Amino acid sequence: GLNTLILRVSNGYNTIVPMPERSKFSQNPVFNGLDVIETYQKACDQEGINLSLCFDVYYNENAQTAERNWITEPNGNVAGISNKYFSPGSVDFKAYYLEYIEYVIGRYDGITNIMFDYLRYPKFHEDCDIGYDYHTMQSFSEQEEVSLHDVQAIKAELFQSPLWSKWNKYR
Repeated sequence: GLNTLILRVSNGYNTIVPMPERSKFSQNPVFNGLDVIETYQKACDQEGINLSLCFDVYYNENAQTAERNWITEPNGNVAGISNKYFSPGSVDFKAYYLEYIEYVIGRYDGITNIMFDYLRYPKFHEDCDIGYDYHTMQSFSEQEEVSLHDVQAIKAELFQSPLWSKWNKYR
């Protein structure tokens, strides 16, 4: 009764996709050049199973290997989330990410569906939050017509900030 297999593909760093030398992204060394998607694609075709790819958009365990201005910052030195999320406000990251998606989609013919995960800033709990990079705060400041200083205050005030609900809606 299995009719679809979903492979999770990172957003470029430590991906399962073999990447060309010039690429900003890289395949996870554990695969040693093996084309995982091609292997699954052949097996799925033989069994009549649809193959879908699920791409992480902003989360990546190895995001710290990227350009510094691609990374979004937490509201403090929070273990486990620092340097693991790309900024949705970074135009440079979006350009490289789009290039990566185009490369993967162009490489494989038998992919039935594409899914995207981590499309927005995650919310963890009351004292842990991310999105405090320059690109995001500047964009929010312009959209809401508030000073950058007021936006930076959200980082410390969180729920107490008068801008908190707008900040969460924005992200």
